[in-house]
Amino acid sequence: MAYYDGEPSPLGAAALAALAAAHLGTAPKKGQYERIASLADLWLLDHGYAFAAEAAAHLPLLSAACDTSGLHVREQVPPPRDSGPPTDPVVHRLRAHLASASEVDYQAAVGVLAGYRETAGQRAVAAFLAPGERAWAADFVAEALELGRHAPAEAVLCTLGTGAQLASVCAVGTMAWALRNPRVIPTLVDGVGTGAVPVLAEWAGYYGAETTKRIAEALAALPVDEAFERLLDLADQRPARESIPVAMKRFPVRSLRVLSRRCDGRSKPARFAARLLTARVLADPAAVEEALPVLDERARAVIERVREEHRPVPEAPPDDVPRLLAVPPWAKPRAITEQVVLDLDPGPPLVAWAPGERQAWRAEQTWAFQQPNAMERAIAQLREGVLDAHLTGQLAAHGPEEVGRPLLERWRPSDLWFAESWLPPMLARYELAALPLAVHVARAAPQAAGEFLAPFAGAEVAALMADWLARLRGPAREVALTWLRRHHRTAAHLLIPAALGEPGRARSAAESALLHLEPSVVAEAAKAYGRQVAAAIARLLATDPLDVLPARLPDLPDWAEPAALPQLLCSGGLALPRSAVRNFLVMLAISRPGEPYAGVGVVTEQIDPASLARFGWELFEAWQAAGAPSAQGWPLSALAWLGDDQVARELGQVIRAWPGEGGHSRAVLGLDVLAELSTDTALMQLHAIAQKVKFKALKARATAKVAEVAAGLGLTAEQLADRLVPDFGLSADGKLRLDYGPRQFIVGFDEQLKPFVTDADGKRRRELPKPGARDDAELAPAARKRFTTLKKDVRTVAADQVRRLERAMVHSREWTVEEFRLLFVEHPLLWHIARRLVWLAESDAGGTRAFRIAEDRTFADVGDNPLRLDERDTIRIAHPLHLGETVAAWAEVFADYEILQPFRQLGREVHKLTADERANNRLERFAGHTVPSGRLFGLGRSGWERSAAQENGMQPWLFRRAGTRHSVVIGLDPGIAVGVLDEFPAQRITAVWLDDQSPGDPCEPGTGPCFGALDPVTASEVLAELTELTGAGR
Repeated sequence: MAYYDGEPSPLGAAALAALAAAHLGTAPKKGQYERIASLADLWLLDHGYAFAAEAAAHLPLLSAACDTSGLHVREQVPPPRDSGPPTDPVVHRLRAHLASASEVDYQAAVGVLAGYRETAGQRAVAAFLAPGERAWAADFVAEALELGRHAPAEAVLCTLGTGAQLASVCAVGTMAWALRNPRVIPTLVDGVGTGAVPVLAEWAGYYGAETTKRIAEALAALPVDEAFERLLDLADQRPARESIPVAMKRFPVRSLRVLSRRCDGRSKPARFAARLLTARVLADPAAVEEALPVLDERARAVIERVREEHRPVPEAPPDDVPRLLAVPPWAKPRAITEQVVLDLDPGPPLVAWAPGERQAWRAEQTWAFQQPNAMERAIAQLREGVLDAHLTGQLAAHGPEEVGRPLLERWRPSDLWFAESWLPPMLARYELAALPLAVHVARAAPQAAGEFLAPFAGAEVAALMADWLARLRGPAREVALTWLRRHHRTAAHLLIPAALGEPGRARSAAESALLHLEPSVVAEAAKAYGRQVAAAIARLLATDPLDVLPARLPDLPDWAEPAALPQLLCSGGLALPRSAVRNFLVMLAISRPGEPYAGVGVVTEQIDPASLARFGWELFEAWQAAGAPSAQGWPLSALAWLGDDQVARELGQVIRAWPGEGGHSRAVLGLDVLAELSTDTALMQLHAIAQKVKFKALKARATAKVAEVAAGLGLTAEQLADRLVPDFGLSADGKLRLDYGPRQFIVGFDEQLKPFVTDADGKRRRELPKPGARDDAELAPAARKRFTTLKKDVRTVAADQVRRLERAMVHSREWTVEEFRLLFVEHPLLWHIARRLVWLAESDAGGTRAFRIAEDRTFADVGDNPLRLDERDTIRIAHPLHLGETVAAWAEVFADYEILQPFRQLGREVHKLTADERANNRLERFAGHTVPSGRLFGLGRSGWERSAAQENGMQPWLFRRAGTRHSVVIGLDPGIAVGVLDEFPAQRITAVWLDDQSPGDPCEPGTGPCFGALDPVTASEVLAELTELTGAGR
């Protein structure tokens, strides 16, 4: 304690530093780290460099702790594996001071450290503080590496001084974990310099996004070509992409040199490099011109080629520039109007349940109290104050009222894990009494719990919805919009007081929410508050949409530089000036998903559509190249207003890949963009994602979005899918003529919709030839490009259509004769599939006739006799069960005409229930079988789904919808572990039963309907799938 008594010593200073670090614990906050580091500042200020160096040398010999007996410190030599510099920041701060110290002060510190190198820990501190003493670093590194995987990794990496030392460290293979400490990478780079580049690049993906980001920042700061090359190699990782523009700005000549070497070819890295190079050349021509003399001949040639390919179109004169872009609304003086502030009472909250909604919420069950006396134990723990939040919520929802009702008034949990499991039944049970608790939960977790406020309307709920609408994106925003639509009249009444309240965020949000409602509804609600309110609201509703601007306009990011983007062409073919393009970008930036700023539509009507689409896609690509920052996600939303069919195709591919790159939220927004773009191609992409994508959550969201679009058109999702099949410009006979000038080729399609090519004389070719010297210079390349695009588009459509029609057969889907003719017989693409199937026509009287579509698009029966359809007939695809004994005859007809079927129809196996099974709820023949889990997952192709996760994290059954009222359920033991699909490689089938309740909450086996309730086709398909799964028929 001599240090406290005014007799400072290095050992005492070290002891106090060790005690301070121990008091903060193992995970101090950033500010606490800074306070500890400042001790080194005080040592230097009060006592000088020699004192500070000696104090640091004592640190490895001290062991401090904070436990039940208080704070204590003692001298103790640690074992070699713990012999690195202390992890507290004092030593790091002292190293920083020594790096900028005078030579005299530095040598004084080194002289002191030389006398304190007795233990491994002291040698580590000395080597770390004096990196110029190469021998010290070499001794410590060699000594540490002898410990192998027990070496003090942070200490070693922070002490290295040469590339050779780093190479020897890499040979150990257990050092990369230390990169998680944010101080290690800068210290390593400071010591090793550019020699660290290959190792940092190799370690970039080891320990998460934060480590990758720090490594990328280090590579962006290192002045060698290899560093930029390695940074480009990491471009697939979002944290690395964010550092590429920084490196390009810091080393402009180097970036031009490296990018020009990497941009050849059509590979993804080459295209990425070409995009960066093009943006750089176009955005800063002066800097590029200045760099040209020092670049090699090849780099100069590449840059000249970029310039030539992007030679600008002349700019339009000022009078031809759209007025809205020449003088945007934010450039004009804004009229100042006095805000009316009133204190209005919106009245008490109310609840309005949708039909069946309350009953469905109230019926939700919990597994929390399934064990004997579980509820009694939970109540006792609640009274003792030790019950966790989740079980408290379950108790409020399902426990005795005398326990649950008091919780509504006083309980406001901070732990909201799985609150969506207890909140709906609690609200259905207590209604308005539970609303304050529900608002608390929804405010803290809007994405998970916001939807459960849907039945309620009150001032607090309305304010919350207005806030989400103004501030959030994604599901919470959708909840707010849905709530406004559901309670539109009541919402207007509730929002008016807030819209006329004190100026601030709440008032602005309420004003914006009112503008989302029908003006006549808002005006009518305002009248109820009196003449003054009606006048004030009338002024709000009369606001010009072009004048609805944010309080502060956003700054455009570097990657949205107009010069680096394709030019926007006016109707006369001239380009918009860059100043006008910048104003257009601001309009896009202040828009919200699904809600473009009013000026966007005005401008796009005056711009060439093809140039808009190119501009939008390049803007989107630039955003992606910058790491797709979520705070600036407007380029994705803008594709809905700028895009075309080609953009829809490209975006569809990007959306499919995003979830695998950690971009699920971006993928969901991308689905909204496709739906809003709403061209046939965009909706086709949306439907394809809903049908086939490996990410379950994205597939479910796409399915819901398709249903939403279909409902808006008055169709079912399947009816919409029928109408989305493009004809690709094929002729009425389903062929495409390609014109090379002197030569013509015909494209046809086989039973799988795979295109093939024939000469004009009908001779089939292996592939479409490349244009030759005698072919037309314009027609031939255009025809070949069209064929290439056709192959890609048809490949996207073909497999989906075959699966869709097979599903239609299995589910006995029906069409009218008019729909059948329009969608299949006369469709130039689908008729290739339709004519390879047997169809059924059912009359009003119940008669059924089987037929096929002949080559001339007439209809024929099994005897090849002509067949006429009555316009009142219902058409569907025949299942072998419908054809009975005529299956063999139909197979013979198809064989005679050499017709190959797109899927198994006539050759399909037929299965039947036994009499006992028809009268029973269970299929006992499949119970007890053990099957590989992989086979169960494969059932997803036939429409089987995994159940929702239970509270133990397991999915205990699979189910398959069988008609509109039933589901077939497979019970599994032990069940599928969510997120760890390979946890259990095999599953035992405990039972197979029929259920008529919610698929997510099936009845117990033996208590539901009998299998005789299924139609024969559905029963046959279910039996076929289960037989294939278990091998029960073998």
